[in-house]
Amino acid sequence: MSARRAPAWILYLLLPAMLLSSCTRSGTDHDVLVFAGPGTEPDTLNPLLTQMSDTADLAILYMPVLLENDAHDHLIPEIATAVPTRSNGGISADGKTIIYHLRHGVVWQDGAPLTARDVAFTFNAIMNPRNDVASRDGYDRISSVRTEGPWTVVVRMKEPYSPIIAQFCNYPTYPILPAHVLARYADLNRVPFDALPIGAGPYKVIDWVRGDHIDFAANPLYWRGKPHIAHLEFRFIASPGTAAVELRTRELGALFNGDPSVYQELLGSGVHVIVSQMNDIHLLLLNQDDPVLKDVRVRRAIAFALQRHLIVEAVVHGLGDRVDADQPTFSWAHTDPKNAATYDPARSRALLTAAGWRVGTGGIRYKDGTPLALSLVGTDDVTAWHQLAVLLQSQLANVGIKASIKTYAAGTYFGAPSDGGILRGGRFQLGYDAVLLGVDPNDEAYYGCDQFAPIGENVVHWCDPVAYRAMKAAVATYDVRQRAEEYAIIQTHIAADVPFVALWQVRRMDAFSVPVIGFDPSPSGETFWNAWAWRLGGSSRN
Repeated sequence: MSARRAPAWILYLLLPAMLLSSCTRSGTDHDVLVFAGPGTEPDTLNPLLTQMSDTADLAILYMPVLLENDAHDHLIPEIATAVPTRSNGGISADGKTIIYHLRHGVVWQDGAPLTARDVAFTFNAIMNPRNDVASRDGYDRISSVRTEGPWTVVVRMKEPYSPIIAQFCNYPTYPILPAHVLARYADLNRVPFDALPIGAGPYKVIDWVRGDHIDFAANPLYWRGKPHIAHLEFRFIASPGTAAVELRTRELGALFNGDPSVYQELLGSGVHVIVSQMNDIHLLLLNQDDPVLKDVRVRRAIAFALQRHLIVEAVVHGLGDRVDADQPTFSWAHTDPKNAATYDPARSRALLTAAGWRVGTGGIRYKDGTPLALSLVGTDDVTAWHQLAVLLQSQLANVGIKASIKTYAAGTYFGAPSDGGILRGGRFQLGYDAVLLGVDPNDEAYYGCDQFAPIGENVVHWCDPVAYRAMKAAVATYDVRQRAEEYAIIQTHIAADVPFVALWQVRRMDAFSVPVIGFDPSPSGETFWNAWAWRLGGSSRN
């Protein structure tokens, strides 16, 4: 399962003012980190129910997972003692059985043991039709989950499905839930756990003050030992500018995955800025059901018309890398499609002319008296949307395409078709979105022929038979080399058929007024995967 769509760039964590004389008190059990980013206030603290990938990231602070995604985009053991492979006996010869051995002695924050029963309960909760989970993709390919004693979990697949290793009870899908707390409920949609969860991560949720902040305290029962930083607070700040000011004045100790709009401002402010790669690709979606965009010549003309390097500089202030398909450049699944479009306005115009669109009044192209006019939609939940939209509008006008900008509230933009959702309802021609795939490169939910929204996330309704066969083949094997060959086929077909234009691959920006030693974010989007190891240093000011 891919991460849920997350257009927002900002999430903020800060700590109780009563504990602070500054952002940190290093070297004691009273150390406090006040920080912000990524995201806004959570919709719930129950990671089973959240619709926000930023909340799934935040949940790593307090909830346990079988495996973690490390700073090198590799899976590493967490509650499981090993990553299942064929060589260690964790994957059966037929590829249908996955075995996890759990660490002994891991306990929930209330002292109850974490056992295989919790993992089996979590699977059943995900598949419970009464629970309002965001997706069951991947989990619906499991035929059974059983326990063999308290420390062994046996997952039986309906068919071989390699992405399950990265998905099962891991970020960015669902962590392990405490059966002893939640098994009493028929569903988990409205239970006390949703606001005050019982976890087994490095931190405990102490308090959620709605509209303001969430307090965390180091978990003394965490299996690796109590974390070095005693307290965290996640404060909700809507404005990137406000977050930058509070960082410079040291009201914030850190800004994680900050908005690109404050990048240049922070570079010269005396705070320490770190830039790293992230598996987050921002896209211009092209709806294949639209009569105009059905013509691949028009889609390719749009791709040739865009000056993506200018977009990166203007919109995200250089915090983006070029990518030509749907796999990040650092992934083992990435390839550089030789047929990818680069900026070439002459070729764009020639393709449009060949498709029957000829220049008319005001430089706009016409076909049979109809202007080449497309709607360009996005959400006001994204800080830079309006700037991006105007830039795209100008670049498309340069080749004779008239783009009219429409902006929607996030709830409408990403909503269900039955609620008038713009993307999932197919009510768009050109649309802006971002996709975070996670560690595994499986892209079937976004581009599979059987994944048209609302069933899946294929909102562009792209169906390429060759690419689709490659998607199916890629998930049916655990052989990385074979999978990479299949993903190369998919990326080549994406570049040729242009169901979307990849605008940029995110380079995340993290900034600190006081060093957080050990901070090393995962490219998969996990900020907090090793928060248990963080320490607070001295002032970072020059």
